[in-house]
Amino acid sequence: MPAVARTAASPRSAAVASAMAAGAAFALFPLLRPWGDKAGTLPEMATAFASPTWVLAHLLGMAGWVLLVVLAVARSWAQGGGGARAAWLMGIGAALVLPYYGAETFALNALGAAALEAGDPSLVAAQESIRFAPAPVVMFALGLILLGIGAVLLARAATGRARPAAVATAVLVVLYLPQFFLPAPGRMLHGLLLGAALAWWALSLRRSTS
Repeated sequence: MPAVARTAASPRSAAVASAMAAGAAFALFPLLRPWGDKAGTLPEMATAFASPTWVLAHLLGMAGWVLLVVLAVARSWAQGGGGARAAWLMGIGAALVLPYYGAETFALNALGAAALEAGDPSLVAAQESIRFAPAPVVMFALGLILLGIGAVLLARAATGRARPAAVATAVLVVLYLPQFFLPAPGRMLHGLLLGAALAWWALSLRRSTS
């Protein structure tokens, strides 16, 4: 393979792989996530938090954002301009979002386990101070906004057959913050749609020449 062709194929291959993996992570996150914390009772909340699948699902959620940044970086090599700006914004956005995911993943898991071990589900009421304190909420919301803006810039820079899939992905990333206010089935549907859009993007890039 000529050197120029290898140079072009390398970022495209990275983009394809990261888009596919990100799509799988975003789709599986809400499907695996225990929803007992939305059931309205402290025992169900404690059980959900303490579940190993709580940790696994949230790790997948974190992986999705990291892989989306990898996708943005890979596309910036090919697109420059808007692609590079998108990569920067999405990298900063992910850096703001991931600490919140970390607290949800590990702090709430430990809280749920402690509540079950003590036989006192009321301990999980402390989750309010972990999830809804002003600083983490502002960081999380700002991070998702930056990720959404970056996804829009990435879609605007996309060309050819990959553009519709990039636009679909951008729309669903922009909707990631509002979807938190949906019930569990709505959030699962959003995750599946985002996963499908990223898989579509990956396949489009695989067939593309740029």
